[in-house]
Amino acid sequence: MEFNDVKKFVTEHYQYVAVGVLFVLLVVVLIVFSVQRGKSGKDDAKVAEATASSEEVSTEPIPVPDNLTLEQNAYEDINSFFTKYYKALADADFDTLESMGETLSDDDKAKRSVRATYTEDYENMSCYTVAGPEDNSFIVFVYYEIKFKNIDTLAPGLSTFYLIKDGDSYSLKSISTLPENEKEYITEVAGLDDVNSLLEEVDTLYQKNMESDPTLAAFMTSLQTKVDAADSSSVSTDTSSTEEADAATVRVTTTDTVNVRSTPDENGEKVGTAMAGDSFVRISEENGWSKIQYKDTEAYVRSDFLTTAQGDTVVAGQVAGDDASNNTAETTQEETTTTEETTQETAQQDTAESSSDSVTGKKVVVSEPVTIRGEASTDAAKIGSAYKGDTYKIYGTDGDWYKIDYKGSTGYVRKDVVSVE
Repeated sequence: MEFNDVKKFVTEHYQYVAVGVLFVLLVVVLIVFSVQRGKSGKDDAKVAEATASSEEVSTEPIPVPDNLTLEQNAYEDINSFFTKYYKALADADFDTLESMGETLSDDDKAKRSVRATYTEDYENMSCYTVAGPEDNSFIVFVYYEIKFKNIDTLAPGLSTFYLIKDGDSYSLKSISTLPENEKEYITEVAGLDDVNSLLEEVDTLYQKNMESDPTLAAFMTSLQTKVDAADSSSVSTDTSSTEEADAATVRVTTTDTVNVRSTPDENGEKVGTAMAGDSFVRISEENGWSKIQYKDTEAYVRSDFLTTAQGDTVVAGQVAGDDASNNTAETTQEETTTTEETTQETAQQDTAESSSDSVTGKKVVVSEPVTIRGEASTDAAKIGSAYKGDTYKIYGTDGDWYKIDYKGSTGYVRKDVVSVE
């Protein structure tokens, strides 16, 4: 057929030719689409397979190396990180803590604010590190000694952290959010002989310091009561509580019979009477009146009717010598100590009886590594260890200890290293 004939045919029948061309193009597009779809499906299948494989690997146990040991202060930058951390903790600087990776609820902030109110500094810090379950991760056991305001004896402690290194910076990661296999890895590390030995040393030193300083022991009991009672409604930027705590937290003894009042005023409601030789934890002092821990509340007594356990008189928020007041009791150290020990023992018994029902059935959350004992004493047999974040049901209280359900057995844990939820 001549070209002119073809041209003439197309011109006369163009509508049919156009439909044919469109049909051919449609077939081509469908073929290309099918090929691409098949390829995409294969790629999706590969991605799904890879994801499933990844998830399967992530749940497998992570073995702890046989030669894993604690390294003390092996990383200067980690020590610097925790120096900054504990400075922020002492100052209740929550912005800094959260910038370092700490996750804090409003209740956490409330409880830490209470503790910070009475904390002067964290001293003698040491970081014990082992490799974590991830690349560039560390499990860090931080030893420290808390210097509380106006109390000379230090309170030792040990806390566990999970630290991630990203480039030159570090950040904390909550252990509770980790996959189960990583949690199990950390639990195994926490059960190493080196870690248990460190925990025993800290536990022994803590008890030694409590026994050597009744003021510290009484203060720790009072502080834990306040921390347990704190909740988000108590978070405040008001500095008055800090200024109040600066006045002095000491154990005091009455020199004569004196009224205990609800407010620092002679016209304040009388809530009780203290006899000569009665002993209390003095929380603060203002305008000649001392705020004391009285039974299960706070009350006020005139400061000139109080002495410290050493026979010193509390004047204007400071501890003065024997000549600071004519009302200073001439009591021997033996008599004062006997009175203090008797009062402290009675107070602990009363507190145990009154608080046992209020916490029974609730749970304790461990805030730092601690030994679980078979009885309410540091001399009792060790039945296990608990670590930060562990929770246990409370059966009751026994002095400065909580009676708990420890893995199906009855155990005891110190109140100062746990919180009640």
